[in-house]
Amino acid sequence: MQDPGAPNIIGAGPGIERDRGEEKDPAQRAQEAICAEAEEEDHGSGPGRCGRTGRRGAGPSEQQVLPKPLVEEQLLELLPQQLVFVVEQPLVELQLVLLVEIVLLQLVVQQQVLFVLQLLLELVVLEQQFVVELLVEFQLVVQQQLLLLEFLLEQQLLVRELGVLDLVGPVLEQQFLLVELLRKLRLLGFVGVFGFVVEQQLFLFQLQQFALVGLLVPVERFVVVVGMRKLILRNFQSPGDLVMLTAALRDLHACYPRQFRTDVRTSCPQLWENNPHLTALDEKDPEVKVLNCDYPLVHQSNEAPYHFIHGFIDFLNRKLDLAIRPTRFKGDLHISALEKSWFSQVREIVGEDLPFWIVVSGGQFDFTAKWWDPRRTQEVVDHFRGKILFVQVGEDGHHHPPLRNVIDLRGKTDLRQLVRLVYHSQGVLTAVNALMHLAAAVEVKGGKPQNRPCVVVAGGREPSQWEAYPHHQYIHMNGALMCCDNGGCWKSRAVPLGDGDKADRPENLCVDVVGTLPRCLDLITAADVIRRIDLYFQGGAVRPLSDRERGLAEAALRPVEAVGT
Repeated sequence: MQDPGAPNIIGAGPGIERDRGEEKDPAQRAQEAICAEAEEEDHGSGPGRCGRTGRRGAGPSEQQVLPKPLVEEQLLELLPQQLVFVVEQPLVELQLVLLVEIVLLQLVVQQQVLFVLQLLLELVVLEQQFVVELLVEFQLVVQQQLLLLEFLLEQQLLVRELGVLDLVGPVLEQQFLLVELLRKLRLLGFVGVFGFVVEQQLFLFQLQQFALVGLLVPVERFVVVVGMRKLILRNFQSPGDLVMLTAALRDLHACYPRQFRTDVRTSCPQLWENNPHLTALDEKDPEVKVLNCDYPLVHQSNEAPYHFIHGFIDFLNRKLDLAIRPTRFKGDLHISALEKSWFSQVREIVGEDLPFWIVVSGGQFDFTAKWWDPRRTQEVVDHFRGKILFVQVGEDGHHHPPLRNVIDLRGKTDLRQLVRLVYHSQGVLTAVNALMHLAAAVEVKGGKPQNRPCVVVAGGREPSQWEAYPHHQYIHMNGALMCCDNGGCWKSRAVPLGDGDKADRPENLCVDVVGTLPRCLDLITAADVIRRIDLYFQGGAVRPLSDRERGLAEAALRPVEAVGT
């Protein structure tokens, strides 16, 4: 239920939307009374504050001031009911200033911003000292209005799509007029340092009542507190997790522009290179808040409609009392123009740029339940020989059995080099791992297609809705087996390795194994993967090697005697 003292922007706000006939709203009556008093004081000595020139040369004793009885009478009429207690006793100068300030905020709430600023400008011209001092404090309200304008301009397309341009148009027009008034304030030298922190609960409460016809975000997003909040986000999980953290940081700044300064402490600093959202912060700074980031939302992933990209966002929303929303369906990796100008590792080997796909066979020892049969991977590589040039990658210390007829870059790329290799790649064949997330997050060289082809051999370990990207071919078995009929099993290993790792515990082992493969992966054949890759070529998203490129690729392939060793 709306507060009776708050305006109804959808219906009829005071003096704004409603046809009041001959009745004048309190702001208009106050302005006319002030103007009348000013003209009476001027005694015909020249134009006054109502569109005329004031007496700029007047000394302190001649300085124009608002008659206190008139101010009290008119301001009381403008006050909301719940603030009448402010004037239960005679007003001293400080109380008068506070009363004016409250009324100004109330006028802003009633969208009387133009009247407020015009009145203040006229009073400044007359050198009324208490109004000049108040204006400095009131500038935060001006800045809030400009931030709202910026957001409204960004949302014009959304407004049109919602079919409410007629409702929002007058508000936009008001904001443009406000910009012109702000320019005048700058000329007067009263805009620059915003020293007033909005702590009045009245202001915040009233703003919440008219969140722009209820169609956009809550207005309190645009309340700017002096000094941006400082955050350091900490996480030392795997690269794939951190790609998701880059998305959360991007969306934090997208949803709360200019309200946070952020830095990170993670296990993969190379993922954060060139990131525009990072500012060097000191953990010892008392103004810095350090968050050990996690994504407990994963525990709801089997049944709730969430993607991994929501994980860290949900965490930040809960910890910081925010309402961040995802703005893009991918991580946020940034490659500099200099990096883009460098030759890829494939070009260094082949001699020129050729389209190629990155392939991973095997994976980490702590998650053997993600490994697909390397012999089936080899079948896929052999099927596309002459059509696709495959480049095998893998980190030293992990299990990556060599493949034939590929360019071998296993152990030859650090994380940043892998990011650049993904940038130059045409497509990716992988399991559920960091490379899958990089395939989505790293921009496509040349911008066509908009999203990089990627085939993911997933099985049933993770729920598909938590991991899959809409433009990937994500091959899963959720719902096909009893062990993953309601999402993913989240098991770590297919068979124990005897290394003492907690992944060998019975509760972490796959319950349906065929040989050394989880049954969910055993059900995925080479033909299934071939079909998914071929869809990208049949659909025209990518092209195969030309005859000349095929010859260059064949010369660069590394022969391997055996696969799966």
